[in-house]
Amino acid sequence: MSSKTILCVSLIAGAAFFSALPTTSWSQSDLAFWEEQTVQRINCADFESFQNRFPAWYDSNAVPTIKDSVPELDALETALQPWGQDPELEDACVQSLLEGNMLRLQILHAMHGLYGKDIERALAMKEIPSSFQWIPVLASAYNHAFNGSNDRAGLWGLTRAQAEKENIARSIYVDERMLPHVSTRAAIDILDRLQRRFPMNPERVLVGFIQGMPFASRWSGKPGYDQALDEWLSFYRVVARFMVNLDSPEFESQWGEVLTEWESIACPGEFNRTGLKAVLNMTEDVQKQLLPWWIHETMPCDTFDEFQPFMPKNWSETWNNNLENLANWDENSDLESPVPHTTTESKKQVASPSRSIPCTEHEVKKGDTLYNISKRFPGTTPEQIAATNGIDTVIRIGQTLCIPQAE
Repeated sequence: MSSKTILCVSLIAGAAFFSALPTTSWSQSDLAFWEEQTVQRINCADFESFQNRFPAWYDSNAVPTIKDSVPELDALETALQPWGQDPELEDACVQSLLEGNMLRLQILHAMHGLYGKDIERALAMKEIPSSFQWIPVLASAYNHAFNGSNDRAGLWGLTRAQAEKENIARSIYVDERMLPHVSTRAAIDILDRLQRRFPMNPERVLVGFIQGMPFASRWSGKPGYDQALDEWLSFYRVVARFMVNLDSPEFESQWGEVLTEWESIACPGEFNRTGLKAVLNMTEDVQKQLLPWWIHETMPCDTFDEFQPFMPKNWSETWNNNLENLANWDENSDLESPVPHTTTESKKQVASPSRSIPCTEHEVKKGDTLYNISKRFPGTTPEQIAATNGIDTVIRIGQTLCIPQAE
């Protein structure tokens, strides 16, 4: 992979995106962070419920197809045209998004089905150009539970200072930036104020959102002022066009069906994270994804009831069936930990390679993709690994793969 490709891909790393601008150069670690955050989005508890209900969301034979009717450039995309003058950089960005049968793009399109329409409607209400909706793609890889560096958090990667100005509550127990509807409302209000400050310069509004109004005010508004910012704006152009130009299924109705199957959960009395893990086998990753606004070790019922949480059916059933155990749990208890009735476990992919093929076994770890696994085993390709194991591009942590040995 060329250095420019590495540079380009790293620009959409959630934490790296905000913390690096404008002074830090991009690195291989930024690329690795982006790959992990984006690809592992499908292993989050909310996406797993979607994947269990609609396993065909991913097309392993996907090829880029331009829509019959391509939307025209809006005001923001038009203003960003000067940041598309490096064809080599732009081509590297395009190729990085097409990697792995468009896996990353398919993930982003699937997640757009969950958040996109609400964001589009909110932007339209304030007469803000539609292409501002792609900020969450770069800020959090469409993850409402994102928690990054420089105290950025939530779907839009809002800072604590931005949240305070928007009166988003943060207490010892709660951070409302993690609520997608709250985060979106605050982000749109920020964009609206910036648009009124810079009514003829949507590119300055975008820069103001990510860098603050003082920076946007002194910024030249032209390529050359800051290299890292120039590269980020160039990539933003590519993301915006890819998301609207390429033909892709709409997933809003599928997410609607999935969410109607989620169920409310009851408060068992004040509980804590350790108890959830011990009694329900609910890891902290699952806790943070399904209860993202909860930021403390413990949870009192008055706070719990205020947010009226609900969860995928497998987790809600496990939770509500163990209320007494949760209420009675303490660190010295001998309660037996039940195994959640998860459809994820029953549908977990298990490789069944032909043992007539000489191979090296590899256990899938967090952050693995078929692409980066193939790079560790010279002479193999992602397609060969998938074919040998009878799987598509989506793999699971803990899965054992047979890596065919190069002849």
